[in-house]
Amino acid sequence: MKTRLKGVEKLTTTNNRNRIIPLFLFALLGALFVGNVVVSDIEFIEIDSGCQKYFSDDDGDGANGMIEDPECWEYPYQDGNGESPTSNPQSPQSPGESYQPYFDLTVDFVRYFIEVECNNVLNNCIGTSFTTETEFYCFFSDNVMNLNFFDIMDNFYNKPGVTHIDDGNLQLYMQTCNQGLPPVYAENLPILVHQASNPIPPEPGNQGGFAK
Repeated sequence: MKTRLKGVEKLTTTNNRNRIIPLFLFALLGALFVGNVVVSDIEFIEIDSGCQKYFSDDDGDGANGMIEDPECWEYPYQDGNGESPTSNPQSPQSPGESYQPYFDLTVDFVRYFIEVECNNVLNNCIGTSFTTETEFYCFFSDNVMNLNFFDIMDNFYNKPGVTHIDDGNLQLYMQTCNQGLPPVYAENLPILVHQASNPIPPEPGNQGGFAK
């Protein structure tokens, strides 16, 4: 009798295993489709190194990097020609292409600037005294850039003859910087899809505007 019971137990265990394995595979496939399981990390195409070097003029036209050079504004990505004109630029929002959204690219660029110029500290960064990185970003766009980020992105996405589909960049910029009075700035800059940089720590003791 014991032998028979063991046989039944073994058979039941085998049957259960046969039922569980397909269910597990089905659940795994379902998770893949809904995005709960990461198959591989996406490698985003980000800012060109020549454009990121805001302190140098690689093409000798008198304009330095992303702050000043129109060629960087027109196509800032690393698969382009940097400060030199990029002919036949790719469409960063084309299906299957993993280009960093333009808004996220500008956030990474401003944080890079803060890292190089101010050692990742907002206090007295280029003579300012802002509480949050969001305030500094909006100030930087209007006062440091030769053309503000909104106009740069607007020209990029609405340039005649070039199909670049805006997937929320302009709207997110407006929500971030173009607010009513008095403006209320978020502690950290929002993210659209992908940012390679880390947020800059806030400075609660700062008063905003220029340092005194």
